Amino acid sequence: MAFIYTYSQNNRGQKTHFMFIDIPVVALPYAMLLITMVVRGWQSALTEAMGIPAAHLYNFLTYLYPVYGGGRNFITVPNFVQKYFKREEDRNRSYGWANNPSRSSANAPEGTSSGSSSGSSWGWASSDNWKGRGAGRKLGG
Repeated sequence: MAFIYTYSQNNRGQKTHFMFIDIPVVALPYAMLLITMVVRGWQSALTEAMGIPAAHLYNFLTYLYPVYGGGRNFITVPNFVQKYFKREEDRNRSYGWANNPSRSSANAPEGTSSGSSSGSSWGWASSDNWKGRGAGRKLGG
């Protein structure tokens, strides 16, 4: 529930499809709690509902208070965890991390693409990949 609440707060103003209706994304955690209460009972719904104040408190302590309140971040990731997940290709910038492409994809032969230069992250959906695909005959004809 904490992940869903965080998702709903980060995507305010959007709509989402839940079950068979469209609802505002901020109502998604509460709709899921209602379904849990109907299907599994109020004890399960109360247990799941604890994720909402936990996510709200985490969001306040790590983002809202440090950025807008001028306070410090009370929940920080330990250095050994950051070092464990940091790769050699990553570069530290003043505004965050940037990931450099790996050498294997940078030196790949032409025609094999690990990504797309046209903005699509799916190699098969790139407009460049359709140039060498054949005559384009219809199926069954």
